[in-house]
Amino acid sequence: MPDHQQPDKAESPAEKLGFFSLLKEILWSFLGVRTHKGYEHAFQHARARDLILVGILTTVLFVLILIAIAYLAISYATR
Repeated sequence: MPDHQQPDKAESPAEKLGFFSLLKEILWSFLGVRTHKGYEHAFQHARARDLILVGILTTVLFVLILIAIAYLAISYATR
């Protein structure tokens, strides 16, 4: 067996999703408008760790935005 094996197509660094591409995929899934093809592409070209981290970060950001909106609404309502 040779020491230098060819990497799988899915493992090629050129085909991995970058941070912003992965963020775009996650945000589209938040809106619920991602196609099955996009879903397949994201899972074939992204590492599970990256998907989980970006998903958690965007969820935390979403919750913080909702809390900020609630505080603003309460502060304007109590004036």
